[in-house]
Amino acid sequence: CCDSDLCNTGDLQVPAVDENPNGYKCEDCFSNQSADYCTPGREVQCTGEHNTCVRFTGTGSRPGEPVLQYIIRGCGSQDYCKYFHLVRTQVYSYDLQCSPAKTL
Repeated sequence: CCDSDLCNTGDLQVPAVDENPNGYKCEDCFSNQSADYCTPGREVQCTGEHNTCVRFTGTGSRPGEPVLQYIIRGCGSQDYCKYFHLVRTQVYSYDLQCSPAKTL
């Protein structure tokens, strides 16, 4: 059992990313100018375990940077929706919506 600093041994084993198309698709878009609307650029094929369409809207910033409004759409996993957490970002407000992806 490791219960102190630097007691881990060996390399951390991270599973390979599965980039194989899985038969699902979602709208894809990004904007850091508005949290209300982005023009869907296209539908993208989801890969690996990504079988959920994700829509994130909100305002936030990284330390030392201005506050921006965001909207992001794309493929995600069910775990992403369940355990969503922003790292190294100050989020002031956000909404995360997840829905089943369309089949190709």
